[in-house]
Amino acid sequence: MVQRRLRCFQFGSRDGSMLAIPRTLTKPGTSQPTCLASEGRRSWRRGWEDFCELQGLPRTFTLPGWTQSARYRAVGNGVPIPLGRAIAAAVSHRHVTKAMRLCACHCGRAVTGGASTATAACRKRMERLRKRDAATVTGPAVVTPAVSQIALDLPGGGVV
Repeated sequence: MVQRRLRCFQFGSRDGSMLAIPRTLTKPGTSQPTCLASEGRRSWRRGWEDFCELQGLPRTFTLPGWTQSARYRAVGNGVPIPLGRAIAAAVSHRHVTKAMRLCACHCGRAVTGGASTATAACRKRMERLRKRDAATVTGPAVVTPAVSQIALDLPGGGVV
């Protein structure tokens, strides 16, 4: 994938398995801005062939009878073909993820050795979560009318 775009996928299964999507890195300076559906309305848009190629379509792809803006919208709203294939492979092979250890931040990356997180960004994310949880005045809990009434019945009107 040669586009710069952060993507988030949500996946759930009854058995609790997670997706492990292989990530590819491109050389610095080789990635392109993301293909967007709105690009067809811009005067500085990429050529149709380049746009299709970035989305994983053949350069000769056509949509006969469609306006230029509609073609860009249709292709720009789509998931790039290589990304769709990677997601499909991760879903069909998800039984393998039970044997792999996945990152503690739930990003889906596999971890090796004694590590609990996959990258520095994952460690930072976990650090922020720990700080946020430590800063809460009250512990995480569900507030129900019964719990609130008990708090009001405490001496001082619920102030502990």
